[in-house]
Amino acid sequence: MSSAAKPVEAPTMEAKATISTVSVRPFQPKDQAALFSLWSEGFKDTFWHTCVTAYHKFLKKSDMAAMEQKWMENPKRKYYVAELDDGTVVGGAGLRMGPDLDDATHSPEAAPTQGKEEKAGEKDEAAPMTKSGMKMAMKARHDLMQYNVLDDDQAELLRMTVSNRHRRLGIGSKLLSAVEEHATSIKIERIKLCTGNPEAVTFYNKFGYKEDLSTGKGGRFFKMLK
Repeated sequence: MSSAAKPVEAPTMEAKATISTVSVRPFQPKDQAALFSLWSEGFKDTFWHTCVTAYHKFLKKSDMAAMEQKWMENPKRKYYVAELDDGTVVGGAGLRMGPDLDDATHSPEAAPTQGKEEKAGEKDEAAPMTKSGMKMAMKARHDLMQYNVLDDDQAELLRMTVSNRHRRLGIGSKLLSAVEEHATSIKIERIKLCTGNPEAVTFYNKFGYKEDLSTGKGGRFFKMLK
């Protein structure tokens, strides 16, 4: 699920024919490349489409580039993958449980940068991020850092993604069910998430997620499991 709306491609006949064989399982190291590709694909759904190089730098610094280390080796995290019977990874969703300080994506260092870090000859594929755009991104990240502080009985749903070709086929539902089942098994009482995508909001509302009006900011949602 991405943070901005975009037209969703209709499922192909091939996708419809294989969706009944989709299985959900825990992340394995072999899934890294496929998931990174899905997240890279998803950047087109966000405001990052105006600063491609900056976005990819962010990806490379984040937990998305080191799933084995940041997710498999961290007992406070669990990531699930949706896989077709031919081994194709078509989606994923993660759960970050309780206080978790090992999170590059929630630290100022993970914020997108450009300028000194760019290699010689490297150019953005689109317009470079302006100073106002950078300021907006840093402010948004700071707000998320504050919101994503978790208590022991809380968890955050994040890194949820489904291949464009395989959306609207129930894959997101299977992933969300797996995440919630795991949360319930370890006595998590509240799941939080952030999204600004109207389509994603409709999806989460369907499963009982409500907007968290206490923050005074849009895009924050939660669900009580007990």
